[in-house]
Amino acid sequence: MAVPFPIGERLVYGARYGPFSVGTATMEVAGIDTIRGVEAVHFVFLIDGGALWYHIHQNLESWVGRHDFRSRRFLNQTEEKGKSWERKFEIYPDSGFYREAGRDTTVATVPDPLDDAAFLYWIRTVPLEKDKRYEYHRYFRPERNPVIVEVLGRERVGVAGKKWEAIVIRPRIPNGGGIFAEKADARIWLSDDSLRIMLALQSKFSFGQVTLKLKEITATKEKADSRPEHP
Repeated sequence: MAVPFPIGERLVYGARYGPFSVGTATMEVAGIDTIRGVEAVHFVFLIDGGALWYHIHQNLESWVGRHDFRSRRFLNQTEEKGKSWERKFEIYPDSGFYREAGRDTTVATVPDPLDDAAFLYWIRTVPLEKDKRYEYHRYFRPERNPVIVEVLGRERVGVAGKKWEAIVIRPRIPNGGGIFAEKADARIWLSDDSLRIMLALQSKFSFGQVTLKLKEITATKEKADSRPEHP
């Protein structure tokens, strides 16, 4: 499937820990690059915030095939509690393996791989029925499959200056880490319309539960799945 999101879509969130404002987050369709000869849409998910003695800066970047929605590259840069690390993966869906930067070995991947950032966009494209439980074997590291998504129901939420009808889902990667780890008990609110914008995300960090709520939507440019015009 082609990537349906418009280049330039930028969603800005406020992060709250209980009654306290503790930072911001952004989701952005940053542009189109070429990865090993394949046109790839570049997604960026950035969290910057903290509470009291705790601070986190996490930058997740994903490059997925523009016309097949399969991950080609994934970058995770994290600073947390005074420590920082970076992990970068090159993913070869046509050859069936991935490689982590700094390691010589290759590891088998799934036929249609997705990474953490790509998943946030891909879940906006699939049918989601109330009270259904879905299992997807698409995480690029096979041992962390299946990714489980439960549809908890529908709610009306107020974010970004308006009221929205929302689909509430619980995503989790049983053997994974990060915001979708089993212990994080994450929830996502998606707009119940054709855009499926992420209105809010709730997840548990080491210091407590944080909720991201949509504050603003930046105007968009061209569709990522549009074809270039030829004279």
